[in-house]
Amino acid sequence: MPLRKVCKTLVQQFAGEPLDPPIPSRISEWARMFSENIPIYFMNLHGAQSLTEVLKTMEVGVKDSGVEHIVIDNLQFLLGAGDGAFVERFQRQDHYIQELRAFATEKGTHVTIVAHPRKEETGRLLSINSLYGGGKISQEADNIMFLQVDSSTSIPKKYLQRKKLYCRLTVTKDTTDTCSV
Repeated sequence: MPLRKVCKTLVQQFAGEPLDPPIPSRISEWARMFSENIPIYFMNLHGAQSLTEVLKTMEVGVKDSGVEHIVIDNLQFLLGAGDGAFVERFQRQDHYIQELRAFATEKGTHVTIVAHPRKEETGRLLSINSLYGGGKISQEADNIMFLQVDSSTSIPKKYLQRKKLYCRLTVTKDTTDTCSV
């Protein structure tokens, strides 16, 4: 999706109202509020990239701009190019996941990876087993969410389903803080 369209969608979601027909002053105001409240940076990487290049770009974002949350959209697209050390696709994917996990831990950032599932039978909901080559993905992930489509009704319903949630618990002498979702 072109960056212009991504930005338009993000601003419209932030506004919580339709921005069509476009009224330039209204769009400018929402865009200004969006940029003030949600600092967002886009990596200038498109298509298949080497892991080295992706990690270098992420490092610059963390160091120079204080980036705390990185979204890789999408893993399969990045995997198109190999670094040469891993020939097989699943090995390369496992290596990417391992390195992204290590980066997140070392830098104190959160990395969200969009990983498209295998094709499932019509009407079947996604599960952790639906992850394409998903062993390493599910092991290394703190959170796993699926965009589910329930087509059992006349109007299909889309919803986000949480399959795995990591949360830090702070235990003190008198209290225990728990995750709220």
